[in-house]
Amino acid sequence: MLKNRPERIVLAAAGISLACIIVFALILALPLQRSVSGRAETLPLFIALFVWMCAFAARRLMPKSRKFALAAAGVLALGMAVRLYLLPEVSHDYTTFLENWVQQFRDQGLDGFRNTTANYNAPYLYFLYAISKLPVGDLALIKLFSVAGDAVLVFAGMRLAARGAQTETVPGRTEFFALCAFWLMPTFLLNSAWWAQCDSLYGALCLLSLLYMLENRPVASVLAASLAFAFKLQTIFFLPVFVIFLMARKVKLVHALIFPGVMLITAAPALIFGMTADQTFGVYFGQIGIYSHGLNWNSSSAYGLLPDGFPHDPIFAIGIVAAALFMALLWFLAYRRRKILDEGDFIYLALLMCYGIPWLLPGMHDRYFYLAEVMALTLMFRKPKRWFVALLALIGSYSGYHAYKYLRYLMFPRLRMAVPSAIMGLGFVLAFAALLLDWRKRGKDAGITHAGVKPAASPRK
Repeated sequence: MLKNRPERIVLAAAGISLACIIVFALILALPLQRSVSGRAETLPLFIALFVWMCAFAARRLMPKSRKFALAAAGVLALGMAVRLYLLPEVSHDYTTFLENWVQQFRDQGLDGFRNTTANYNAPYLYFLYAISKLPVGDLALIKLFSVAGDAVLVFAGMRLAARGAQTETVPGRTEFFALCAFWLMPTFLLNSAWWAQCDSLYGALCLLSLLYMLENRPVASVLAASLAFAFKLQTIFFLPVFVIFLMARKVKLVHALIFPGVMLITAAPALIFGMTADQTFGVYFGQIGIYSHGLNWNSSSAYGLLPDGFPHDPIFAIGIVAAALFMALLWFLAYRRRKILDEGDFIYLALLMCYGIPWLLPGMHDRYFYLAEVMALTLMFRKPKRWFVALLALIGSYSGYHAYKYLRYLMFPRLRMAVPSAIMGLGFVLAFAALLLDWRKRGKDAGITHAGVKPAASPRK
């Protein structure tokens, strides 16, 4: 007999989820009329995901506050309802790319790997191949996969928020508001439930990687980051923080061997199914080549500030150098304080990498500040006075979503992305300044020198 409440919660969630899966299997087996999007057929799977989310939230919050646990169920229901409402919406990316890639697998089976026209990496193609075999509208299943990424992102955010709230006066409050912020963030909702994009997958894995590193689990951290890169190239905005982890001796150089191992393992099935090594390992180089002919693709980067007519090649080169110099600057500053970096510093530095690099790099897309938003929310729950960084990141990032969705610019349309780019740049500068001021204040309080170490005590005479 189960006397432990968390065990009863998990058992109940498992039972309901199993029932939902059985209902989904029956729907597939019966000769019923199918909906175009697949929303009706996949509803049991969304319910199962919702139940598991409620179970996890209850396990986290029930021991601290029953009120917050009940409120969390309501927030999760609201967020899931919005996602289900958006589910039939069709984006240009879906009709131009995702739908055609799934259809290719339907028509060609495993030969679709060898003849693929997709420019996504192998792990996501395995998922597309799997759903191509189901008699359900693929739009709902594609979005379900991304919403599952949202769920992982929420609970990674909750766990990180809890690490910085160990002395809070109202138990459970910080985790509850972290759940609300990550689950109801407008851009996260649109990314997965409307756009059918999978940024939540690599975003959640990067956040898990940061969490595991702060928990002193370097193998799990590198593994999560490697899987994130296997899904999305944009993980490169986060990866430079591992140099700082290495400086702080939180990770060893030998752990870097995990990265190529993960890439080989995730690519192996695709190679067996007929993809060439160039198709498998060169997909990210192809993405870079496709979009390198433009300085800005509706993103809130620095290049949204430039009017038309600027020469492409010199500005593109300057931007790459600027991003590299900024990354090197963060490494230098972190190295000087490597012996006294704390968890808040690692979150700050991860934010600045994910914020500053895409803002300075040319050729960025509207969704490329996804990680900046993730890290800005994480910082907000560690340092609540830095809430404005998350707000500015949201405004700047949503402006790119708005331009894509409605084919018009959000603020001062004649200036295109200039105003959102300035807002995003302001958030970047303020976040950097806040870190430097925080370091200066803590250094004075602790008697730390500019080199990041405490001066030796003078000998007594």
